[in-house]
Amino acid sequence: MAGLLEDRVALITGASQGSGRGGALEFAREGASCILVGRRLEPLERLAHEIETLGARALPLRVDVSSVAEIKACVATAAAAFGRLDILVNAAQSPSMRRAPILEVSPEDMQALWQTGPVASLEFMRACHPYLKGGGSIINFGSGAQVAPAWYGFFVFFPGILLWSSITYLLIERPAQTLGWKKQQPEPRTLPRIVEEPTPVRRDRGVLVAHR
Repeated sequence: MAGLLEDRVALITGASQGSGRGGALEFAREGASCILVGRRLEPLERLAHEIETLGARALPLRVDVSSVAEIKACVATAAAAFGRLDILVNAAQSPSMRRAPILEVSPEDMQALWQTGPVASLEFMRACHPYLKGGGSIINFGSGAQVAPAWYGFFVFFPGILLWSSITYLLIERPAQTLGWKKQQPEPRTLPRIVEEPTPVRRDRGVLVAHR
């Protein structure tokens, strides 16, 4: 029986681990071809082999998501290889801020956080828009600290949470609305078991699904 995503093509950033990896495997199980984007090629190639054993196609691409030029080249390569794009998943994020005490957080860490998170998500949406308009789907992973502040790093400070929320809205939600995409809550039947690793995740935290 054909999967829910048969003949669809999904581009997943941050695919070498965590939610990105789990999402790629689930999309493949549902019949989608997957473009796997990440900083390290070796784990992407292992994931591509795993996806191919499931009977789906996969293309691993090493990309620095803080580079607009590399993002544009990535999307162009993906579209040329598969002839279409149907789904964009923005799951990439610099790990530099995770579990770092506030006094150890540098301006460079903050810059990497914004560039690889909200800004990269915006640039991927812009680059993919010509292929997604008219029926494509976008899944943007964000920080769960907006609704459940973590104990570590700058997220313990309420102003930091407000700043993150504001930047996420200005760089992701507002541009998505301008492009004609609407915010929608994910349906359990169409987004099953998104995380393969034993990481505690709540479906109502840090996930923005936009579609047209």
